[in-house]
Order: sequence, then structure tokens, then C-alpha cells
Amino acid sequence: LKADEILIGTVSTALNENRGSWDFIKAAGKLQVHFPDKKIRFVIVARIATPKVEIDAWKRADQAGIRKQLTLLGFRSDALSVMAAMDMVVICTRRAVLGRMPFEAMALGRPMVVTAGHSGRSQVVVAEETALVVPPEKPEAIAEGLARLLESTELCERLSKQGQAYAQQHFDSHKNALAVMKIYEEMLAKNYQS
Repeated sequence: LKADEILIGTVSTALNENRGSWDFIKAAGKLQVHFPDKKIRFVIVARIATPKVEIDAWKRADQAGIRKQLTLLGFRSDALSVMAAMDMVVICTRRAVLGRMPFEAMALGRPMVVTAGHSGRSQVVVAEETALVVPPEKPEAIAEGLARLLESTELCERLSKQGQAYAQQHFDSHKNALAVMKIYEEMLAKNYQS
């Protein structure tokens, strides 16, 4: 990665359609077409189950026109370090849940584009405050969100700062452990009273 290149990536448990890998590749292609003069690199950190899956990913990258800009890293035990090197993070699962990746991206202060969950009630991210939230299964919407970030340093900085503060406030492991202990203590107290 060169100093003048922008790194946009996604981290997932597996390289496949359900985990949004194919949507990410399509979105990356659309973004590259929209910004032909920007030096953008794309990276996917995800377990590659079989050689056939990897071949499929490269075919999709060819179709999207980003084969030279895309790196498939496979599974990485240091995925958090890779995410820290990204300029922008995309979480675009089709499983309708965001998982832990947004927490980690926010904690690292990375601006994010995420796909919305099925219920519309998730508080993992706050739309327009800690991340840009787009409809699921819509690569063009992911590309539009990334374009907004590329066009606005101010938006990137605001989402980064607010996301990091939100992660510290809501997803601190010590605070969460204390909250779980409090629930157990309340349950135990009720059982002793009855």
C-alpha cells in the first residue's frame, strides 16, 4: 500500500454471498468507475473455504473491473490490525445482523458503511452519527455511501470521532461485564425472595 492510496476493506468470517463478499466486490467496482482518478485499493479479510470460492471471487473481481486493486487475505489472526490500516470499512452482510465487526471498526476510529439489519431496531451503530447505513443486498447503495465518504473529509472525521466515542461508551468489555453481573444479581435476589 502506497501513501497516496486509499484502502477500503471488509472483514468477515467467510468469503461468500451471505457474508456480503460479492456485494462488496460489486460496490468496489462501481466506486472505482465513479472515481477513476483516485488510487483505491480494496481488501477482503475472510476465510476462503475452497479453491472454487476463491476462483469465483476473482471472476467477480474481473467482472467488476477491480482485479488489480483487490487483495484477498483469507483468514487472519491479526484482522484487527488489518482493519486499523483501512481508511474505510464496509460491513455488508446479507444475514441481517452486523456482528462484532462494527464495534471493532468504531473502536479503531474507522469511518464505516454498513448494511441495515432486518428489524430496523439495532443500536450497534447510529445512522449518520457513527456510520452510514444503507439497504442490504444493494451494492450500488454501498458504493454511494463510500462515495460520500470519499467526497467529504469532514464526514469521515465526524463518523470516526463519534463512532469511537460510541464504542467506548456502549461496548466497553468491563462495563458490559458489570451490567451482566447486575442482571444475575437481580435474578438471584428475586429467587431468594420467592
